Amino acid sequence: MPAYELVFEVAALPGAEPTLGSRLAKVRSGPVDAASKPIFGALLEAYLDGLTGTIDRAPQRLPAMRFPVLPGGPLGPAISSDLKVRHWQQLLAEIPRLPGRRLLDFGCGNARRRKSVLKLGFEWRGLDVPDSQEALSRTDDTDVTLYDGGAVPFDDASCYVVLSTQTFEHVADPHLTLSEVARVLDSGGFLVGSTSHLEPYHSDSTFTYTPAVFAKLLAQYSLVPVEISAGMDGLTLMVRRLVRQMGAVDQAKALNPFFTEASPINQLIEQAGQRQGVDPRRVNALKLELVGQFHFLARKR
Repeated sequence: MPAYELVFEVAALPGAEPTLGSRLAKVRSGPVDAASKPIFGALLEAYLDGLTGTIDRAPQRLPAMRFPVLPGGPLGPAISSDLKVRHWQQLLAEIPRLPGRRLLDFGCGNARRRKSVLKLGFEWRGLDVPDSQEALSRTDDTDVTLYDGGAVPFDDASCYVVLSTQTFEHVADPHLTLSEVARVLDSGGFLVGSTSHLEPYHSDSTFTYTPAVFAKLLAQYSLVPVEISAGMDGLTLMVRRLVRQMGAVDQAKALNPFFTEASPINQLIEQAGQRQGVDPRRVNALKLELVGQFHFLARKR
């Protein structure tokens, strides 16, 4: 195995212990040859710059990036030209409001979204299985229905919106779940939320979805993808998980802003795209390929 030395500075994260401050890290042997060393060093340094908010200078040290062509199928038209994070909360707020119409919070967990949904003028109803970690932390069961994870106990076309945030990666049968969601949605109603692509196993998760496959699943059940947007990139989501596994829960919270702001890999992709003059939709397409979680809005035919 060829020997090499890769040197980079590790800057302190907000909220980290002082001992994790500026530190020289060295890797002296590995599978990377000397000719490849500069790109790995520059990429690692750029990633750390993204974590600490100093990424503006990073892209100049990296080679040009390849961007995918816009995908075909139902995903392509759903990729926005807006480079900002289009969080599910923003997508929900943009749905035409019909006061008093029912919103079903699918996988409502501890029901923390109830107040914000009521403020938007919807009638809130929660749905969950009885034994999930999140559901067990709920202290108010008002307007919450429990079910077995199969058939949804609501009438056909009885909901104007189904909200599902980080739930589809926990279902036992995605096809049954989406067919049931489509059944309870009224014609012209909306499905909005988020789910996982490159996210580690958590809370008995069962599935992850590429954005392209998820868009096809939606379309299969008469749910037309309107927008699919990248959330936190997969690498940063995994780093956050590792920090939590080390018992540094407070330090891991330093990465929480990346749920609603561009995370380090997404920042790198955006800046490369801007420097190379790439269509913003192709920039967003690459972000979706490397994403940990993504947000979606679909409409029932």
